[in-house]
Amino acid sequence: MIMRELMTGRRLFCDKNHDAELIIEICDEVRPLIITNAPEGYVELMQKCWHPGPNKRPPATDLEYKI
Repeated sequence: MIMRELMTGRRLFCDKNHDAELIIEICDEVRPLIITNAPEGYVELMQKCWHPGPNKRPPATDLEYKI
């Protein structure tokens, strides 16, 4: 999520009310729109970090290397 904020300069879900409805959407795995002008590999890495299963997300040491 931080990668998307860095890319866009905008807070996540800035177009939505931060309420119970948003919490439900996030739990239902609704994710922010993908920015199409991202550098190659950036979107793929960002999506891996959004994986709903914490054990399937890349470890921070991998992110440090890739970024």
